Amino acid sequence: PRTLEDGCVPTMSWRNSKKARVLNSLEHHDLALEELKTVEDMSPKEASVYFLMGRIYKKLGATEDAVMAFTQALDLDPKDKNLIKSEMDNVNDGDDDVSDDDVSY
Repeated sequence: PRTLEDGCVPTMSWRNSKKARVLNSLEHHDLALEELKTVEDMSPKEASVYFLMGRIYKKLGATEDAVMAFTQALDLDPKDKNLIKSEMDNVNDGDDDVSDDDVSY
């Protein structure tokens, strides 16, 4: 299986994933989360979806939701534990950078 660093590409939900990434880059985080929830329904085993959700929740200050999303990403893709744990460790920082440059779908 591909990892977050490889650039996961869920086949059935590619269009929604792309839309979520665009909305996120435009700082429409609530709309991006809605799209990611649609992707989650179609591809519930895509770690990259939960990873990006975690980053957006982190930006919005929803610490508990961010930790839950990062935990789900970690459960699905333990190979990327360093990347995910790094985000989890900094979840309270309120990092303004929630771009998905290092995670592509």
